[in-house]
Amino acid sequence: MTELFNGLGASVSEKANAIASISMEYGRAYGADFYLIRIPRYSIDGRRLKPRVALTSENGTVTGTKTSALNFARREKPVFTLNAGLFNTSTMVPQGQTIIDGKAKTNTPMADDMGSPISEDECYPLCIDENGDLSAPYERTADAIAMIADGVKYAVTGWGQFIENFAKCDSSKYNEIVHAGTYIRQSIGQFDNGDYFVCTVNKGRNGIAMNDAGMTYDQLAELLLSRGVKFAYSLDGGGSCETVVGLRQINPVYEGSAGRAVPTVIRFDVE
Repeated sequence: MTELFNGLGASVSEKANAIASISMEYGRAYGADFYLIRIPRYSIDGRRLKPRVALTSENGTVTGTKTSALNFARREKPVFTLNAGLFNTSTMVPQGQTIIDGKAKTNTPMADDMGSPISEDECYPLCIDENGDLSAPYERTADAIAMIADGVKYAVTGWGQFIENFAKCDSSKYNEIVHAGTYIRQSIGQFDNGDYFVCTVNKGRNGIAMNDAGMTYDQLAELLLSRGVKFAYSLDGGGSCETVVGLRQINPVYEGSAGRAVPTVIRFDVE
């Protein structure tokens, strides 16, 4: 038990209580399976839970050897882990703006998605401030150094925001050219009271990432709005999707026994 929850200054009981505070709704909508996880701002024993971006390499560098979200969770043992930003599949380097603990790790705005065109209104960073609140106020061409000066503590670049202030964003905000139709999606956001959600959408075909699997952005937005979501942002989807509560993999693993290696994750820890 101690081995399962050790590290990060949290006691065994504090980590166990944090994991016990997380709730999950599993269901089907629009022909797809979904896993809607609610992560409270405070655990059942009153400890603060906060998200932060992390590199998966064991040496903590952009160029180090990457691992999957599940293997990262097994190594680092956070309360909750999910895959995060877009990346170059050849170099395994994160794309766009990546900020970790107030330091810029990558700072090159995306011009395309591995050679595929992107619109001007997508691929801008998700930001996390000192209080652990999520936002996406910057454009695709934002400078990470200026973002840090504005108070951004962590950032990672995904597809973009699709719910703002309890309403769907204009479709131009998530006009994803590469995967505009139904797709396996990974999203994160917050409710009005500050609690977080993670919603992972797949087709229900374990081990197979289908191009026509999942939901459209409009469908996913409708699902989340019906649950009271205030803010939602689309992270990297497809075969990279992994959602891990403690050491338990929630959604299907699409590649290998532990999932696809990815350069960045978002982890939740007890303060």
